[in-house]
Amino acid sequence: MSCTHASTTTLLWVYGEAPEGHLEHISGCAACQAVVENEERVSHAIGPVVGALQAPPVRSRPRWVGWVGVMAIAAAALLWVFTGEAERVDVPVAAQAVVEVDPPADLDDQLAELDADLSSLEWDLRSL
Repeated sequence: MSCTHASTTTLLWVYGEAPEGHLEHISGCAACQAVVENEERVSHAIGPVVGALQAPPVRSRPRWVGWVGVMAIAAAALLWVFTGEAERVDVPVAAQAVVEVDPPADLDDQLAELDADLSSLEWDLRSL
């Protein structure tokens, strides 16, 4: 027993793409009922697999989050350099007199600017 609708309209109806009126035909047609039952078995069998294969949702983060991190790293690097934590090189005693360099005159101004930048970053982080 074969029906011309079994491989066309009935399959479309199973997946919600055929008119609801086709249900009347299915209720009286054994071939179409067999197609519906078969599609339901296949759907139940592969349903969990299809769900597992779907990609997880992509989470987006605000654009400013990356810049806050970059600014924090830059501020930490500046603080590290200006606090004298950089690697010190041992210079022979005879050469020390020649190598001595006075700190820049505006070092206090630079440190004040750095403190202001750090305070601004701290305020930004608190306002998150």
